[in-house]
Amino acid sequence: MEPTTDTPTETPAVRLWRVAGYKTWFVSDTAKELAGALTSFAVPLIALMVTDDPAQAGVIAAVGIAVGVVLTLVGGVLADRHRRVVLMLIGSLIGVVLAGAFTVLDAAGAWTFALLLAVNVLLNAREGLFDIAGETAVKGIVPDAAMGRAQAANQGRGAVIQLAGGPLGGILLGVGGWLIGLVAMLCHAVAAVTAWMLGRGAREESRAASAPAGEAGTPRERLLPQLRSGFAWMLSRTDLRGVLWAATIINLGFSAAITTVIYALQQDGHAPVTIGWFSAVTGAAMLVGAIIAPLLLPRVPRACSSSAVSARRPPASSSCRSWTRSSGCSSCSPPRSSSCPP
Repeated sequence: MEPTTDTPTETPAVRLWRVAGYKTWFVSDTAKELAGALTSFAVPLIALMVTDDPAQAGVIAAVGIAVGVVLTLVGGVLADRHRRVVLMLIGSLIGVVLAGAFTVLDAAGAWTFALLLAVNVLLNAREGLFDIAGETAVKGIVPDAAMGRAQAANQGRGAVIQLAGGPLGGILLGVGGWLIGLVAMLCHAVAAVTAWMLGRGAREESRAASAPAGEAGTPRERLLPQLRSGFAWMLSRTDLRGVLWAATIINLGFSAAITTVIYALQQDGHAPVTIGWFSAVTGAAMLVGAIIAPLLLPRVPRACSSSAVSARRPPASSSCRSWTRSSGCSSCSPPRSSSCPP
């Protein structure tokens, strides 16, 4: 009798768009990203129109970005401690309120330096506290076998929004800043409705993850110690530490250069649509870079992605991810913790 050999059975590929809840999450996150792209495009230009002073407009932008970066770290901890779908819903509802206030203030012509500063701080604070929850919620929806395709789809979606956001924002701003606020309010409303649908259709086992603790029976860690543990893990990795600082400095330099050009275009009297097309060109350059990067990474030693793949499991995944998101090195994000709620 001939010995029988067991042939390994291949696991069928998971079709991403057939995963329960993924399409709903994708619509919610896309609507939220589009709203953020529109307001981020409009606020600096409105600040220049109102103050006619690049220095004051720069202060408004810089303070908003600083608040967003700091609160993104807090948002990462919140995403580890609470149900992410609930955070998505809360963030979208707050976005509806802020976009509505933006619309009313612009329609009334009530903008001042102080009001623009306050609104921009609130917009960036909302983004920092709640947007990271939407980005990490996908890991509780998509199986591990399809995560690579989900990340690729998210990157492509971001590039499309970057390409379309500038021209669309320029057209809307050409009509009036109030129209930017109105469209952003509608986008946040769509994000809120789809986030509610996502939470309603969640599986029964996800309820156990909504407990205050990260794991059942484990006391919840305080905010500052959890942030400290996340930073300790990240800074203990010499490869990640170097990449993160380099990515932060490079992204800061490019952002400053792009902002300077946008301010110069506005001061020279160019229309918002023209400035929007400039933003689209920068988005196209980013898309080309994203296409070329996978071809270059295998040829570059100690690449960012290889360090992320070999990374140990961190004590606080989303708080680490929030810093890499702020620095612009999304591929360095550490692997998720199984104790994090969806």
